[in-house]
Amino acid sequence: MTIGRVAGPWPDLPPRSRLYSLAPCDVGTLWRESLTGYLNRLAGTHRVSPRALVAQEILPALDTAQPCGAARQLAEFGSHGAMSLNGVGSAGQAWATILEHLTARPEVHQLTARWWIGDLSSRRLLRVAPAWCPDCLSEWRAADRPIVQPLLWMLHLVTICPRHRRPLTERCCQCHHRQAVLATHKARPGECTRCAQWLGRAADRQQASEPRDDVLAWQAWVIAALEELLAASLARGVLPWAPFFANLAAFLEEEGAHTKLAHVTGVNRQLLYCWVGQNYAYTPTLGAIFKFCYVCEVTPLQLMTNHLDPLRYAIRQDVLPRSPQPRQPRRRVDTERCREAIQAVLAGHEDVLGVEHLARDLGYTGPQLVYYFPDECALITARADAYRARRKQQRISQVCTAVRQAVMKLHAEGRFPSHNRLQHALPMRVMRMPDASAAWHAALRELGLEA
Repeated sequence: MTIGRVAGPWPDLPPRSRLYSLAPCDVGTLWRESLTGYLNRLAGTHRVSPRALVAQEILPALDTAQPCGAARQLAEFGSHGAMSLNGVGSAGQAWATILEHLTARPEVHQLTARWWIGDLSSRRLLRVAPAWCPDCLSEWRAADRPIVQPLLWMLHLVTICPRHRRPLTERCCQCHHRQAVLATHKARPGECTRCAQWLGRAADRQQASEPRDDVLAWQAWVIAALEELLAASLARGVLPWAPFFANLAAFLEEEGAHTKLAHVTGVNRQLLYCWVGQNYAYTPTLGAIFKFCYVCEVTPLQLMTNHLDPLRYAIRQDVLPRSPQPRQPRRRVDTERCREAIQAVLAGHEDVLGVEHLARDLGYTGPQLVYYFPDECALITARADAYRARRKQQRISQVCTAVRQAVMKLHAEGRFPSHNRLQHALPMRVMRMPDASAAWHAALRELGLEA
């Protein structure tokens, strides 16, 4: 249906929305739904894949609002690129506006970080791929509640579930893959976007160990500070961060505390000067700001609103109240499990992976695997390089074939196969490839259109 009043015998019938008027979950709370999570649920309600819904309903609207710009939005459909829709940038605002029109839900714009974090830089604000708490998913399913993807889980800063005090999960326990931000198929909420297995806590699955006390203390402070920012955003609208840096600059100048704060907080002194420099050209990440404030026992909102007593008290102590945000200790390497995975790759039973990729799947780092299995890792690297070379050659061959077919089709239609026409006939940026250009010239010579 289209938005508008229906003519006929029912003049008081309210406007209809084109898509289902699905209500976003927990708007105005710490657990507000993310914009991409809402898109996934909306697609599930229509029984289509999220990417199909976006391609049919959102891209045409973007094309109307931004002529010749919809093709550029296709980059957002990568496995992880769409995460930026949850951020503070213009893409999330544009998509939220279109969804508000399609669903007649005026609160959709509040599902992005702009209406929580404010106008701070989006650098390292969001995760690369969605994370989740298996216990939350299981509880929601048991209570017959909607399975959602809270914006809280998308923030890079948040690593612990505040309800269950367990680390958020980043990979499916069955296929060990990360989750796509927007699924390509009709995955139901709470199911893996690769293998369709349930991502919640299975009854026979071992509970993760509880994090250390210092990590829990840090995460509890992060959640409290985020709640404070959320309450301020709900009361005042989009939060401006310029007062934060201006107040910090005035305070540091008044107290002459650049060196001391740089030393105890671990922030490089020159970098600290950049934070508060003229015009505030360098904007630190939200994580850097939170770590700085955590050590000084002051919240970002307090600095933003010029309540500096906690910071003033902190710098006058011989030792600041808190140590910097703790680092997670390196995990002990399970060599037997690693050896089995490496042998499976070398035997051809698993996909050809690079060492870094395999290490991430196992929950370790590449240097750890190389330290324990140097010869095997060298073989894996050689196989991965050869595999990537073959895939590259296959892609080049496919591109050249597509270019030649497009040239022949245009020629058969009586149109000259110019570079500009090929750019519109082929996927974006294909004609920028040197091999595509060479294939174009070869096809022109074959048709006698070029010497």
